[in-house]
Amino acid sequence: MKIILAGLTALLMLSCPINLHAQQAHILKGTVTHMADKKVELLVYYGEQNRSVSSTTVNEKGLFQFPFDDESPVGMYRLRFEEGRHVDVIYNREDIELSISKPNVQEGRYSLFDGIDVLSSSENRLYYDFLQTLDLRRKRIHHLNQLKLLYSPSKDVVKVPPDKETKGMREAGSFRGQVETELAKLHKVFERYIDTLVDSNPNSYAARIIKTMKIPVLDVKVSGDVLKEWQKEHFWNKVDLSDATLLYSPVIPSKVFEYISLYADNQLSREGQEMAFIEAVDDILIKAKADDAVFRVVLDVVIRKFEKSEYEQVLTYIMENYFLYESGCKDSEALVSADRTGELRKRVEIIKIMAVGNTAPEIEMPQQGIFDPNVAEGTVVPASSTQMKLSNIIAENTLVLFWASWCPHCTVLLSELRSVYGGYRDKGLEILAISIDEERIAWQSAISERQYTWINYSELTGWEGKAAQDYGVWSTPRMYLLDSEKKIVAKPRTIKELVVSITQQKPARTE
Repeated sequence: MKIILAGLTALLMLSCPINLHAQQAHILKGTVTHMADKKVELLVYYGEQNRSVSSTTVNEKGLFQFPFDDESPVGMYRLRFEEGRHVDVIYNREDIELSISKPNVQEGRYSLFDGIDVLSSSENRLYYDFLQTLDLRRKRIHHLNQLKLLYSPSKDVVKVPPDKETKGMREAGSFRGQVETELAKLHKVFERYIDTLVDSNPNSYAARIIKTMKIPVLDVKVSGDVLKEWQKEHFWNKVDLSDATLLYSPVIPSKVFEYISLYADNQLSREGQEMAFIEAVDDILIKAKADDAVFRVVLDVVIRKFEKSEYEQVLTYIMENYFLYESGCKDSEALVSADRTGELRKRVEIIKIMAVGNTAPEIEMPQQGIFDPNVAEGTVVPASSTQMKLSNIIAENTLVLFWASWCPHCTVLLSELRSVYGGYRDKGLEILAISIDEERIAWQSAISERQYTWINYSELTGWEGKAAQDYGVWSTPRMYLLDSEKKIVAKPRTIKELVVSITQQKPARTE
């Protein structure tokens, strides 16, 4: 597979602010009176990122403006104001004028279109009219679904007065069924609305974006796996992955994440879920090959999606089959800097080293500082300069745990872990808890207050500690269960998985 390097110019250009020196073609201007003297920045979308184009200050009258030139790409841009609000606009070779007022904030949120009046620009009128229609549709769907919840299937029959041919009250069908009929009508009306909008605006960039929001709806009533498989099959019907102009919008990354989510299934084992995600990634990348620029962006998106996830084998698969030189994608490593390529290679190497069945890397460190003598009784936190080696711990199972005093998830998990330790310690379980804290007082106080009575060590160097680096730790808590020979037998994510892994271990043979 050959990746064309010429298209990388756009990515490299977007890695730093863009200076508009060419002849001015059009202007984006606006009024935002409540943000006088505040900074406003213009950014352009490209793939998953938006890069700075220029910035200015709203004047005392609330006016600002940005020029576009002949080299400015058609696409979606973002106005980012100093006080946190952002406004998306579409540029398609026309002047844009906006009036922006304070949004109507409800429960800390506001609509993307609230307070925005498009004074000039057919593209943005089309786009913001659509956003309002989309919001109205979502509210109607929400209310109809709430009505469905009020009626259980067993009580879902509507009684109506008798007519001339009947006596007594008669049944008029299912109320839930009527609601579902209304929902189906709503979907159909919305589909026709999008079709009409797209057909009426063949040269509109806004229409290209709106077209991708048309969700395929199955006429036959199905659910569960059948519906999910149908959605997968028809997901890309309205998304043209050969249209590189969509890269200048958030559409493609959003659709990639949405498609991957269709493959998420909490009934699968970790291995089964990884295989499902690999299937999704293959499908996406094969479709993205229709355009080299799209492929490069989509490849970067899926790498970032799984780069720091628990599904490490998915990242390994992507790297070995689509990214690294050995995969046959000879130019794909040029997608990122040499430093990032090196980081990704190292990440994959660590994943392989930390695979179940391999011997865990040695951990050897001196204790940092003298511990508070009032620590909970039984806690093993040796005095200064005491050396610890993982290989010297004698136990049927050793749990290597990475945590931090400031990590709220760690607090919850370690609290549950105390009872597991109490129940399995006499059966051969030992815990080596390595903190990635940098402050000794915070680390030791957490151990004392929460009574962590297992082996506690820390290099007090944060994420840069040798043990954290050797084990590829990028988040906490992280657990690795080892057997008596210090081979990795499991990488549990939860206490439940840990207990299952411990109980499945065969006791060591005695001669």
